[in-house]
Amino acid sequence: MGLEAFLEQNDGEGWMLPENLRLADYGLGRDDRAREPQPVASRLGPRFYPWQLEGSVEESWEECRRHAANLRAIRSHGAPAAPPSVGNTAAGATDLLGHPIETDLLGQEISPIRRRRQRG
Repeated sequence: MGLEAFLEQNDGEGWMLPENLRLADYGLGRDDRAREPQPVASRLGPRFYPWQLEGSVEESWEECRRHAANLRAIRSHGAPAAPPSVGNTAAGATDLLGHPIETDLLGQEISPIRRRRQRG
């Protein structure tokens, strides 16, 4: 499916969570429930809350910026967000044990599995 077709799904709203799905269709679950349709979208609540629909476009984008800033702060363990450095470690980012997190030349974190493959 091309990008345009993807974005035009659901009357131009794009992809959305399915109302129901069967886990067995995805090779998941082994019990009888996996073969029965399970609710998805309704379990997560409304797509938009009234306060979201009442706000302006500018307020919506400001909320997105706040969420992004919060995620950056969480990722860097509460430290101010800083762009990753180009080289072997992200700028000040550490794993749960305090070891520096290695990055590739583009500043993307190198997963432990990828590190083992590169060294082996």
